[in-house]
Amino acid sequence: MFQVEKTAFISLLIFILFLLGIGELQSNPIDQEKEPKHQIQKPKIYQEDYPIISDSDLYCSFFLLGEERLEAKIVSAEKKDEMRLLTDSDIFYIDRGKDAGFEANQIHLILEIGPEILHPLTNKKLGRLGFKRGRARIIEVGENSGKARVEKSCGRVLVGDFLIPFEERETLMKSTPRVEMPEEGRSVGNIVYLEGDYKIISRDQLALIDLGRVDGLRVGDRMTVHREVSKEIPPKLIGELIIIDSQSSSSTVKVLSSKDPIKLGDLVQVKPKEKSK
Repeated sequence: MFQVEKTAFISLLIFILFLLGIGELQSNPIDQEKEPKHQIQKPKIYQEDYPIISDSDLYCSFFLLGEERLEAKIVSAEKKDEMRLLTDSDIFYIDRGKDAGFEANQIHLILEIGPEILHPLTNKKLGRLGFKRGRARIIEVGENSGKARVEKSCGRVLVGDFLIPFEERETLMKSTPRVEMPEEGRSVGNIVYLEGDYKIISRDQLALIDLGRVDGLRVGDRMTVHREVSKEIPPKLIGELIIIDSQSSSSTVKVLSSKDPIKLGDLVQVKPKEKSK
């Protein structure tokens, strides 16, 4: 008799637990709807504001060398003499010290000297490329030598690269711009170099143009890109650029938008500033 009652009690307990389990399963979907695990974010193109000039654009891009002062050269790495490729937190030695004004905790930009480039239309020598490879902090200085640490690398940092003065710059947040055709009479130049030495580039990639500060250009200015299809019809609008670095007679630009791939030799022109309402 006792065995029968015990069996009935266990069966009743299992039945109650079964009902509770069903209730839990039915409540979970509702709870998940109230508290979603993942918040859906708008893609960058649909956001009202996003960085159109980022830290990467400012400190990991390239430019045409002019009168930049190459303050010091990376002569060796701390880990081993044969090591040439450096990355974040690696320590290296430079060939300048107190004699060149170096002090502990100074920040410098790491620069790789690239090849000389020619104008794609005139074949004129424009100068050598300078690739920004990141930032380094001076940690020790001697009379004519020093030690530094890579704080933020961009791609590769090599023994043989140089240090140049570091300038803090602000990123730029802006709404997605509307492309307009350029006005007559504004400075017109050409695309003279494409990021990675590619044949074509598109949105978010970088390029060099043969206009600079002497033409009134500044960081943050917008440029339109257009291509001459025929002399009988107006130039075809290709896209829009923004200047991220401006030198004396050249500028580094970032592609904001493009209807067609951008090529070497394409025309660039200052975009008219929007009139305030």
